[in-house]
Amino acid sequence: MSTTDDGFRGDVYPEDIHEETAHQSCYLYLPRTADGGQRPSKRRKTAHIATDSEAHAEIFPALLSGQENVQHAKRRRITFQKCWAEQKSRVAHLLEPADNAFLGEVVQFVKEAPTLPDRGRLRTGLILCGPKAGSQTSLLERWNSTYSQSSSAIVVSLNPTQAANLITALKNLIRAAITQVDGLDGYQTFLNERKRRIPMNYDLELLQEFVASRSVQRCVLYLTDIEAFDMLLLTDLISVVSAWKDRIPFVLLLGLSTTVDLFEARLSRSTIRLLDCRLFDASVRADPCAEIYQSLNAMSNVSGISLGPDVSSILFEMSREQDAGVASFDRAIKHTIMSHFFANALSILLEPDTEDLNAHPELCEAIRCTDSFRAHAEEILDKGDLKTVRGLLNDDRLLLGAAREAVRNGRETMSRHHAALELFEAVSKVVKPSETPQDSFFIQVQALSGSSFLDSPLYTDLISKITILPSNDMRKMLDAIQQQHSSPGLDATILLERLDHVIPPDSTKGPLRTAYDPRHTTTSTTVTNNKVSLSKHGPKLSAKETEYTRLVDQITNTLTSYFETHIVNPVTLFMHEAFVYNLKSPLATVFTPRPRYAAERALSMPYDYLGCECCEGDASTRGGGRGQILATQPPTSILWQLWCEAGGIVNVRDLWEAFRAIVIDRKEREDGGKEEEEEREEEIQGNNGEKDVAEETGVVDERMALALFYRGLAELRMMGFVKPTKRKADCLAKTAWRGL
Repeated sequence: MSTTDDGFRGDVYPEDIHEETAHQSCYLYLPRTADGGQRPSKRRKTAHIATDSEAHAEIFPALLSGQENVQHAKRRRITFQKCWAEQKSRVAHLLEPADNAFLGEVVQFVKEAPTLPDRGRLRTGLILCGPKAGSQTSLLERWNSTYSQSSSAIVVSLNPTQAANLITALKNLIRAAITQVDGLDGYQTFLNERKRRIPMNYDLELLQEFVASRSVQRCVLYLTDIEAFDMLLLTDLISVVSAWKDRIPFVLLLGLSTTVDLFEARLSRSTIRLLDCRLFDASVRADPCAEIYQSLNAMSNVSGISLGPDVSSILFEMSREQDAGVASFDRAIKHTIMSHFFANALSILLEPDTEDLNAHPELCEAIRCTDSFRAHAEEILDKGDLKTVRGLLNDDRLLLGAAREAVRNGRETMSRHHAALELFEAVSKVVKPSETPQDSFFIQVQALSGSSFLDSPLYTDLISKITILPSNDMRKMLDAIQQQHSSPGLDATILLERLDHVIPPDSTKGPLRTAYDPRHTTTSTTVTNNKVSLSKHGPKLSAKETEYTRLVDQITNTLTSYFETHIVNPVTLFMHEAFVYNLKSPLATVFTPRPRYAAERALSMPYDYLGCECCEGDASTRGGGRGQILATQPPTSILWQLWCEAGGIVNVRDLWEAFRAIVIDRKEREDGGKEEEEEREEEIQGNNGEKDVAEETGVVDERMALALFYRGLAELRMMGFVKPTKRKADCLAKTAWRGL
């Protein structure tokens, strides 16, 4: 079939192609070329093909509706790369020593396994990784990246999906072992050479010959997520591996997520006798996700970016999930940092050299549209400084200077915030306000709420416990504060000197207690007229205890003032949009339209969209609250809210009665007589009609209400919420429920 000049094949018209391909997802369209459809005699380069480096340089698009300077977009990308490089190196510096120390023990066990007496049992290592399955994956990745270069050992990992049955497990074991050394082509060649003698690709004799030909000293089989394995399959696999351990130097590693007792209870005694186990507990280490989050906060003064309360809460929940490992959490942090620099034009203010921003009014307009700028302007107006606000609105240079200073001050504020949290955790470890240990990650996330954290039990319990500390524990707490060099503005040296003056460190007497200690309170019993009354008496303190109580009051006031000053909510700072990332899903909310949700929300809360006083309601429902139906709301909105309260089938008469009871003025309907109705009908017959009378008087009569009722039903049917039913002629059926 030839191609015509119109770009279609043969003598087929476009209408025929559309009919033929209407059932397909797409069809081929050949456009007409400029020279009449003839192929050019020589191919020419008509456009410059961008290289990989040039394409990578244009990954960050120009923001502000395309008005952003291209150099600013490149600088945002460069800033992101520097920030992530620093964060990556810091995380590696934190996690590698602990991981390498733990892996060193496992590797030493694997190396010594062939030389140790096995007593007829299979050498087995139980790796207790805790409830997070992702920890086993990260451990295996670290193993492969660190010790995969050794040719004398083969490490094969099998998960439950790769071991549906015994034959599949052995087949995957042999393939992974040979492929790890010779590759996939070498595996096929190895099988083809021995196909006649060993026809089955799951026969361990294949692995025996391969180990002998390559002089492999150890074959490590690592079974991850052992609780998900079928116990009968696991028993058979252990029996087979144990039977071949005299010909293949097997070392078995089992990754546990629960406890050793539970795993042992699931195995038979005969299987347990085949294993010579050694336990490696990796769950006692610090939470790596919390360390990554703390490293990001520690370098906030260097990188310039901090995480807000919403994003931190999401990361905290993610770290507590069972399948969240270090790699996935690290990718989430990278995505968060990238999103801040990718979709935020104000992140260019984090660069120290921003003198060339004065010539770009689009950036200044973006600053003026932020919520923090409006709050800052209102705060200045409350002080009566109109000149400064006018200058910020009209002078771009003045605005950019204030923005740079606000970003610099905000980064310093966040640095002091993190230092205060470090001090809070150090004091909590000494004071121990609760029996359960405090989670560092949880404290840091809760502290981002600012004043709400200062009212939470985490903070109030700590302050209450400090007031009743004895002198020996108080000395330990002050020593811990003195060791926190990252807490500026709080000097514990003077407080320690005063404590030494009250009670010397080498004193042989018992510790001093404050007046708030319950041990000082005494209770007396009095019997009067056969009635027993209990009364509490205040403490009788010595001079030393009184002086110590005053010292404790001073220490408590100092710590309280320090925490209340330095622990802040970052989203309340001016220009926090430039250095705080707090968006849960910045791209999903833009690129994922929800038309039905928007239509339902507009019908349920019309005040949020119309902004008129008639739909506002009282103070309890102001701002779009549900639950109150007003007669001044749009008729379609009233019908929608009544429709949501009904069942699947609604009688139109009942719906009309409920609508009429809301729309028509009740007092007018009860007290109005026939004379008033006749007068209103005469007025209605004027030129303006029913609608004008209703708008002037604010009263809707029954005829107007019926018209509004039918119009509202028609609009609901047009939007797909209502349809007639064949069951009854005077009923309507629901086609959609709110929120579903």
